[in-house]
Amino acid sequence: MSRERRKHERIPLGHTDVQVKFSIEIDGVSHEFNKVADVSISGMGLVLPIRVEVGAKIVLRFNSSDLNVELEGEVVWVETVGERHFIGVQFDSSNVDNNVLFFMSVREYLDHFDRN
Repeated sequence: MSRERRKHERIPLGHTDVQVKFSIEIDGVSHEFNKVADVSISGMGLVLPIRVEVGAKIVLRFNSSDLNVELEGEVVWVETVGERHFIGVQFDSSNVDNNVLFFMSVREYLDHFDRN
């Protein structure tokens, strides 16, 4: 069993069909997606229809009617199941303000969870 390396707790999202627009830019090509597994201040898990390599540098965008946030990050793990690619993204730690803004902007989609 591998040791957990996350610095911040990941919170599962309550909705997969969100009323906001997510996109990920890989090698200069932008791909929209709407399947987000979890999110924290330092990263997120998402599901993509395309394969992404571990170590890939990405730009993640969140657009809603009142906010647009852009984050840089790196793919730290990939697991493929059939046609779906589950990926873990670690946000660039040099821009903590944007990381926090992103996390707070998606907070309304967070599942209610018991911290006990």
